[in-house]
Amino acid sequence: MPSQFAVSGESEAGTRSFRELMASLEGMISYEEALFLREAAANALGGCIVEIGSWRGKSAVAMAMGIEARPLEQRPKIYCIEPHGSFVGLYGGRFGPEDRVAFYKTMLSTGCADRVALVNLPSTQAAASWREPIALLFIDGDHRYDAVRQDVEGWMPFLVEGGQIVFDDALDPAAGPYQVIMELMQSGKFIRSGAVGKVVALRRTMP
Repeated sequence: MPSQFAVSGESEAGTRSFRELMASLEGMISYEEALFLREAAANALGGCIVEIGSWRGKSAVAMAMGIEARPLEQRPKIYCIEPHGSFVGLYGGRFGPEDRVAFYKTMLSTGCADRVALVNLPSTQAAASWREPIALLFIDGDHRYDAVRQDVEGWMPFLVEGGQIVFDDALDPAAGPYQVIMELMQSGKFIRSGAVGKVVALRRTMP
């Protein structure tokens, strides 16, 4: 889907620069998936951008690059909901407080600190006090079914009509993202709006 805004780095030189930036950062998304997130952020209208699960900030940087070309008054804030607590992921990855330091370093080294805000709380706790409309919701936290379901139930009330939910690791039928996507599609309130690699996006069509 073409962006309504000129995405930073659309020239050959700019694209190469974005590729190099992504290659320099620790994270679990591919370059192609990062491009997809950048484009989704560039087209996020009517609300902010919320990421559930940020680890060391690579995907947040990709989205920050997506809004860079927009006028300051039209840039949505990017909120990263990430407690940085000790945690073992569904696929065995180990995460902890040391990742918070790496996250801050990533934001400073890439110049994205002015576009990205870290909310250092668990997803359910942050959602309980949330009030802002959301245009783009990227869910990449705990991939267990119950956790993904809680993320969707906690944040979906704030997703604007026409907004997108994007899931990472969405191709594994045994994992939560895949299962929750199937449920959302069956609800009739979402349509599949795109996919790259293991990332799948749904667009909200009904309140």
